[in-house]
Amino acid sequence: MKRKKIVYKVVVNRRSCCLSAWSPYSLSYPKNIVVKGIPNTLGIFTFKRLKDAKNFLPTLASSPSELPKIIKIEPIGKGTIPLSMSGEGRLEGFYDKSKCIPPHYIVSPPKGTVCYPAVRVME
Repeated sequence: MKRKKIVYKVVVNRRSCCLSAWSPYSLSYPKNIVVKGIPNTLGIFTFKRLKDAKNFLPTLASSPSELPKIIKIEPIGKGTIPLSMSGEGRLEGFYDKSKCIPPHYIVSPPKGTVCYPAVRVME
């Protein structure tokens, strides 16, 4: 039997960790559910290794009621490694660098980042 590939996702209250909960791009990650990425985006951001996800945690601002958590997920589809990303917090700048304000917020993705069109939440 082929072993399932496992990657890691950082979430806050089972939602995307880097977006506000009311953003249309903020997805929910309930256990045992397949979550599909938003069309015309890079998909679901994950980390190849647990170590990479743990190294990302200190970059997140959090409150005691919203502590980030790392969950195991099974990737679905072909993974894509983004070449750059916007550190400004708006997806308009992420997908169209001309809308990134200010432009110096374009950064390299965290080590181990890989995006998938869909994932199955394992835990």
